[in-house]
Amino acid sequence: MIAVSGASGLVGSHVVLELLASGHHVRAQFRSRAHLDEVRQVFGYYNREADFDRVEWFEVDLLDRDRVAELVEETDALIHCAALVSFHAKDRDRLLDENPRQTRNVVNAALDVPGYRLVAFSSVAALGRDPHAIGPIDERSEWKDGPANSTYALSKFLAENEVWRGIEEGLNASILNPGIVVGPGFWNRGGSSALFGLAFRRFPFYSPGATGFVDVKDLARAALLMLEREVVGKRYVLVGANWPYKRFMEEMSAALSVPPPRRAARAYQVHAVRLFQALRERLGGPRASITRETAASAFRTSVYSSALIESELDFRFRPLEACIEEYAGYFLKK
Repeated sequence: MIAVSGASGLVGSHVVLELLASGHHVRAQFRSRAHLDEVRQVFGYYNREADFDRVEWFEVDLLDRDRVAELVEETDALIHCAALVSFHAKDRDRLLDENPRQTRNVVNAALDVPGYRLVAFSSVAALGRDPHAIGPIDERSEWKDGPANSTYALSKFLAENEVWRGIEEGLNASILNPGIVVGPGFWNRGGSSALFGLAFRRFPFYSPGATGFVDVKDLARAALLMLEREVVGKRYVLVGANWPYKRFMEEMSAALSVPPPRRAARAYQVHAVRLFQALRERLGGPRASITRETAASAFRTSVYSSALIESELDFRFRPLEACIEEYAGYFLKK
């Protein structure tokens, strides 16, 4: 029996599917029933609707230490996928509280069970961005405080430290640091999934920066591999491709059979839109989708290396073009 936290999200739902396909029983944690219909839809994309009822769905707030202990009870391992993702200034305090505290509760519950195993999803954001570093960002990169790191990045760094603390105390744990995750479903929740809708609506601008992307199925395979190989005390970067945002949007537009964006966004244009959205939000409108942090990241180029997991575990990433083609097909059917 394997527990999965954050099972009602993009990564968690695919981890559940991977575990079921490998013959495991799954106890899947979720926080709100409102998202379970989206999870059922993801199962449907793969014609695996029947698998939804094979899962022991477990409603737990990971901030509740006692309930987290119940989540771990009578399971052999936990794959920790849950996290709050936000780049909005209003969520700063919540990010810095919830992400480390959720992970602390998971680690402490796991420590109470002899021989228990934990695979924790972190983020490449937790590796930090050192503007003076030479070469790609990888597992050896050290966190450097600075304006290039978002509040989300800091919260994931602090959460990852909870896992390292657990390892020092004897926990059989390992960490995975994925880039921007590409996958189907959750089209309106933000992240890369929302970009399918943006491309489909023929958004004319692309961001001039670049970053690392990874297929959600690769994350699920990597998590299971960590359990099977009994990897302990290590972390691995998971980035299948380092692409400019321009190429990512072009590939997505081609898969959706729409024209690609032709114009590079300028800093002053993004700044103007950000200020407009912030004013609209203050006047009672919808929450701003462009913030100071997301605007800065759109113009930043970050390159990551996954050579370590490729060499040590013989892990191979799926071509990003193939996953975009597949998930665009799901989007069009939706």
